[in-house]
Amino acid sequence: NVPQFLKIAPEKAEPLVRQSQAFLRSVATREQPRVSGAQVRGTLETALRIRAEMETHAGIIEKTSAGHAKQ
Repeated sequence: NVPQFLKIAPEKAEPLVRQSQAFLRSVATREQPRVSGAQVRGTLETALRIRAEMETHAGIIEKTSAGHAKQ
């Protein structure tokens, strides 16, 4: 019994443009946005933590690589 998956074609649009358009549409129509401000804030906090960890890791790798180059 093999699960079936639908193929979804990605939309060719800039994500930030689409996000801005959705926000403006919510303001204009006074409809509830698809994503709440709290959800957006949580996503941004997660993205910033990931970025900080990546920068920390890159610094560790750079120091390790520099130490090996001196030998």
